[in-house]
Amino acid sequence: MTTLLSNVILTALYIWNFPELNPMILRRFREPGDVERAYELVHKSQGLEQTRFLARKHCIEALRLASQISESPYQKGLIVVGDFVLNRMK
Repeated sequence: MTTLLSNVILTALYIWNFPELNPMILRRFREPGDVERAYELVHKSQGLEQTRFLARKHCIEALRLASQISESPYQKGLIVVGDFVLNRMK
């Protein structure tokens, strides 16, 4: 349930066309049925797909920038994390 709630909050930016979500967010999904209804709205809005798209876009940019810094364990770590995130989203 916590993961679901986190996903709902992360994708809330993409479902502003569902005004009924705002009170649920403000009350932190505490009323019965809030999480289930928010989950339904997220799926109707394509919010998860949009979130994945933006995450991929930012990750690719981060990898591009990491490849421009001096070779070091830190640079390699940034690249490993970026690759992990990109591969995790497949």
